[in-house]
Amino acid sequence: HACVQQLRQICFKSDAQDATFDPLHQSHRRDSLASLTTPAPASVLATFTSSASQLQDPELANPPPLSILKPARISLIDVTKSPRNSVRLMRRASMLIALCASSLRAVRSFSSLRVPRVLVPIADGSEEIETSCITDTLTRFGCAVTVASCGDQTLCVMSRGLKVQADVMIEEAADEVFDLIALPGGMPGAETLRDSNTLTTMLHAQSQSNRQIGAICAAPAVVLGAHGLLPQQATCYPAAKFREVIDQPADARVVVSAKENVITSQGPGTSLDFALKLGERLFSAEKAKAIRKEMLI
Repeated sequence: HACVQQLRQICFKSDAQDATFDPLHQSHRRDSLASLTTPAPASVLATFTSSASQLQDPELANPPPLSILKPARISLIDVTKSPRNSVRLMRRASMLIALCASSLRAVRSFSSLRVPRVLVPIADGSEEIETSCITDTLTRFGCAVTVASCGDQTLCVMSRGLKVQADVMIEEAADEVFDLIALPGGMPGAETLRDSNTLTTMLHAQSQSNRQIGAICAAPAVVLGAHGLLPQQATCYPAAKFREVIDQPADARVVVSAKENVITSQGPGTSLDFALKLGERLFSAEKAKAIRKEMLI
């Protein structure tokens, strides 16, 4: 019963105390699907639809609503009155176990299909190669990437003159939760990111929640270093004014600080390696290997 209630809290708007939802019962499933908070992935719906056929017990073919199966409806006194009550309790318990198993399968399916959300803040003067490599590569992985402007408008003129249209202003993304915030470098773009109060608040929340932060080129030193978010060992663009900000500057193209969940890289030439490592952290090494092969790297 607890497993089913957790599933309903994840997937449905309906009150958790309203125990009319039954993932194995067609009519209740149809009513519940109408109240989905987000469009249900097809495979999740298929899990619900196929659950009944996977159960061979005829007693479970058309189970009653969960409200009938509540354990509170059968007391210990009821059980001791008659062996028939004991049998009925066992049948209802087996129904609950089957419902929980079905619900857990659906939760696993729903979780595996969840799309990681990535925020890429930019501004006038941000590095265009780094920005495009991050957004393009992570989109190939299957991430939902949002490009947010930290400047005065959504249209940003990048460090070499390329114009990039952001999806939103950074203030519009302030209340959203992202699995990764990836900061491109470039000057003076990195300084604008550093001076954005909204982005600074989001970065601190990201760090405190142990969600991932990526920074490349000037961004590790200029943005993360300025706000106390730089790990002890990191890399950045190999200029003395940036490297001196890092306690233990590394020469590697990409450095992962697993403890702080911070990934850093050096510059335009390491952008693809950086983006692939970000994707690997969000998905898996196998997925990153497949994307690398597709991109002929």
